[in-house]
Amino acid sequence: MEYKLSYDITKEDYLEYNDVHARKTMSSYFMLIALKTFVVLCSAIMIYFQVRSHQFTYSLIIPILIMGYAFFGRKLLRNKYLGKIYDSNKNIHQQNEVTIDENNISEKNSVSSMNLTKDQITEIVACKNGIYIYFSKVQSILIPSHAFENDQAFETFVEFVRTNYSSDSVKFCRFTKNKLSHVFLGILTGIVFFSVFIYFSMH
Repeated sequence: MEYKLSYDITKEDYLEYNDVHARKTMSSYFMLIALKTFVVLCSAIMIYFQVRSHQFTYSLIIPILIMGYAFFGRKLLRNKYLGKIYDSNKNIHQQNEVTIDENNISEKNSVSSMNLTKDQITEIVACKNGIYIYFSKVQSILIPSHAFENDQAFETFVEFVRTNYSSDSVKFCRFTKNKLSHVFLGILTGIVFFSVFIYFSMH
């Protein structure tokens, strides 16, 4: 069986690819969670002392802004930075043509072309909106789901790639939006604020 695909890479495709690639490096992902947890703890202590001393001044805004940046601002600024890269890099905007069968993958556009064999594939990552076929730690062929007629056709293609290209040495993994970590951080935030309040109320 052979697939012949033609598609553009949108800004949303590019942002999601970078997000998945960052999350794929689990050590960095867990370090980010640890950092957010530390920020929550420090901010809770700062807010408590200011509230306890009745210092309802502009200084109370500082820890709140720190927490806001840790949870939301970093991603917004990162997406803005990556968006500028996407807008300025005309090579990303090229029409891509990918041909893939059971043993070979070829990709070409008006700027470059590339041919890969099954042995050159190192990892496969699939998510709701695309599949990324890695041939090095930082390089991959990005195939978005909108290159297919519908979600079922995309899922059939993902299964085709998994069946023919994954092996003991080529890991296949499926990424979903990690809502659990956000729930965990939300619960942790509440516990930290409550614990700090109780602790200092008793001293």
